[in-house]
Amino acid sequence: MSDKTTCPGCSTAIPMSAVAFELQLACPSCRTDLQVPLIYQANLTIGSFVLALTTTYLLDVERYFVSVMFVLTFAFAVFLATIVVPLLPPKLQAR
Repeated sequence: MSDKTTCPGCSTAIPMSAVAFELQLACPSCRTDLQVPLIYQANLTIGSFVLALTTTYLLDVERYFVSVMFVLTFAFAVFLATIVVPLLPPKLQAR
């Protein structure tokens, strides 16, 4: 498990807490504008949607499908951002 990722410009360690909640940030050392790669963002979004869809299907909530999907997608997005991102940190890239 890694609790830090690095700047591609100067190799300064950047804490995962900053990366998990900011998709665009600046390196504290060299001030390079950084971003989380779009494919990483897409994987988190699709992952939270698929987990919510599967859970909604398993719970068999036909009448409240849209509401339950919305709530579960948000819940799984928070879960992935706080638990999975530190376990599998993104490789930051310059903007």
